[in-house]
Amino acid sequence: MTVALRTRLANILARLDSPFDGEKLAAATLASREVQRLGLTWCDLIAGGDAPPRPAGTGNWRQEVQECLAGAGLTGWETTFLTSLLAFRALSGRQRAVLARLLGRQRERRGGG
Repeated sequence: MTVALRTRLANILARLDSPFDGEKLAAATLASREVQRLGLTWCDLIAGGDAPPRPAGTGNWRQEVQECLAGAGLTGWETTFLTSLLAFRALSGRQRAVLARLLGRQRERRGGG
């Protein structure tokens, strides 16, 4: 994570000290969105990069979609599905599950899974 992103997240989290419950809730919600947008978990941030590797389908999903699309052996439906994911701000549980399956298969084909 860049210094600018760390600073942004720190500034958001500083609002948790507010005496106003609404501001605290808004800060917590925004911080969680930022962490998700970065494709990270709170564990990743706390561990400072020493978190254990996550299984396929739990990282930055936009990068995982691109990784799948760069691979070979996709069906027409799979290519269309993966391309359509890029239009979403977030994925549903089902979409994440299909992405994880496709990503795992791509990584197995490359020998990196």
